[in-house]
Amino acid sequence: MCGIFGFVQTAPIDGFDILSTSRLLRHRGPDDEGFLVSHGGKHIILAGPETPASVLGAGLSYTPTRTLSERERFEKGGVVLGHRRLSILDLSRRATSP
Repeated sequence: MCGIFGFVQTAPIDGFDILSTSRLLRHRGPDDEGFLVSHGGKHIILAGPETPASVLGAGLSYTPTRTLSERERFEKGGVVLGHRRLSILDLSRRATSP
């Protein structure tokens, strides 16, 4: 099962706070994580430390190009969304039949 979280920034928020929240949800999805920070009319898509390297710079408009740093600071007045992904591989016969 995957996990999502979000913040409405009524106060400044640090990358440390975002990454700490993501770590709390690690049991919901240890295979990937990512973040969207919407602030001042800009949308920033960021990877986390557990984002697979193949995802970074994949060239798609919705893929992250860099990893979120604990030292980054985002001023109030924006929105932060985060997700954790759990990869599930169904090995049963029913997964391959129509």
